[in-house]
Amino acid sequence: MNSTIRPFAFVLLCSLSSLAQAQSGSNAAFQLLTIPSSARSSSLGGNYIAVRDADLNLGIFNPALLNKEMTKQVALSYLPYFAGTNVGYVSYGHHLDSCNVTLAGTVQYMSYGSFDGADEVGNSTGQFNAGEFVVQVGASKALDSLFSVGANLKFVNSNLSTYNSTAWAVDVGGVFEKKSLGLSVAAMLRNIGYQSSRFTNEREKLPFEAMLGVTYRFKHAPFRLGLMFENLQKWDLTFNDPNARVEIDPTTGEVIEKKVTTWNKRSCTSCPVWKCCLGRTSCCA
Repeated sequence: MNSTIRPFAFVLLCSLSSLAQAQSGSNAAFQLLTIPSSARSSSLGGNYIAVRDADLNLGIFNPALLNKEMTKQVALSYLPYFAGTNVGYVSYGHHLDSCNVTLAGTVQYMSYGSFDGADEVGNSTGQFNAGEFVVQVGASKALDSLFSVGANLKFVNSNLSTYNSTAWAVDVGGVFEKKSLGLSVAAMLRNIGYQSSRFTNEREKLPFEAMLGVTYRFKHAPFRLGLMFENLQKWDLTFNDPNARVEIDPTTGEVIEKKVTTWNKRSCTSCPVWKCCLGRTSCCA
C-alpha cells in the first residue's frame, strides 16, 4: 500500500471520530439507520462487519466489504418489524475495472403504518401515515491484497403526517483480511452526519456509532468465530433502573450501592458470534 495513504486514512478516521462524539445517544433521530434489515446480519447480532465474501447485503452495511465479486448483484430484503412496522431495501452492486472500485446503490425504507390524528382538544383529524427512507451510495477500493477501505453517503428523509425532516450522513470503514490465516479485522464509523431540515426549532442528533469486529475461520473445522464491539464511542452502557428496589445494610443502615466494574461496562459493547460453514466458501449464516 502507498506509504502516504495510511497516515492520511488514520488522520481522517481520528478527525471524523472527534467530530461525531456529540452525535451519540439513544435519543437520536432517524432510527432507520440503526436497523439491520438484512436477514443474515440480523441473525448474527446486527453488527456483522468483519466478513468479506460475495454477499452484497454485508457490503451495504460496511462499505469496506464491497468487492468485485458483488458486481451485477441485486439484493432485496423485507422485514416485518414490531407493531405493524415494515422495513425493506433494494440494492445493486457494480465493479469498475478501470479504477478497481466497487460501487453499490441502495434505497431503504421504513413504514410505521397509519395513525389516528387528533387536535389539541381531542377532536379527530383523520388518519395519517409516517415513515422514513434512505438513499445510499457506497464505494470501496482495495489498497493492496490485505487492506480495503470504503464509504457510504446517505440522504435520509423522515415524514410524520405534514411534518418532514431530512439529513445527510456518512459511513467510513476499513477491513484487514489475511485469507491464509482465516483472519479478518474491521473498524467502522457509522452515521456521521447532520440534520439539514428539522421537525422543530431544535436540531436532533443522528445515531452515530463506532464499531470494531474480528472474525476467525478455522482451517480444518467448519466453524467461524467472531467478536463484534459496538457503541465504542461510549465507555459506560450500563443502565440504572430508577424503579429498582433499594437495599439497606442492616448493620449500618446505609444504602448498598451496586458497583459497576470495568468488565460490566465493556461487556455491554461486545457481541460474540459463532457460525457453521457448510462448504469451503459458504456458511449457513
